[in-house]
Amino acid sequence: MAQQNSIPVVRGTLAGLAAYLFGYLVTYLLAAPRIDDLFAVQAFEFFTGENPVWKLTGWLFYNEHFVSTIVPRLTGSDMVNFLVESDDGSATLLFFLPVLLLVGAGALAARSQSDTSTSSSAKAGATVVLGYVLPALVGAQLFRLDLGNSTAGPDFITAILVAGLLYPLIFGALGGVLVSFYSSRQTSSPQ
Repeated sequence: MAQQNSIPVVRGTLAGLAAYLFGYLVTYLLAAPRIDDLFAVQAFEFFTGENPVWKLTGWLFYNEHFVSTIVPRLTGSDMVNFLVESDDGSATLLFFLPVLLLVGAGALAARSQSDTSTSSSAKAGATVVLGYVLPALVGAQLFRLDLGNSTAGPDFITAILVAGLLYPLIFGALGGVLVSFYSSRQTSSPQ
């Protein structure tokens, strides 16, 4: 007899990919107008002809995952998290965006299986990493900004390890565990 409680790899992968893309989109919609108004951005666009807003939004998206941006200076480079350094209190709310999306993606993946044990649901939720890690890798490269002799952008190693692997594994699994908890409460409550 074939096992019917296999881990939902395809659903988890698609949910992880959707969480990454939707997270970037929401960040773009919230931050791009403010970024575009910055004098430095307008000057960069004037001198290079390139509008860097979509890349700078990517920096913020990685900052939401606590991935710093490497910014070159005259004497080396700095590691900056623009959300941490922001004096805008509403910017710190962006830290919750990837967490909520990944918990939701993990829950979606776990809901697709019949085995709602905590272990099985956590494994199902963690499958979102399969759809999150590749765009995290690609995004870390795409969001780099060429500044002549140097490049600015998300710290590549941290982008892969933290944003690409740890965040989706932890929060996707948490979403799966929440499904298990909810399912066990539903079955144990009197009808």
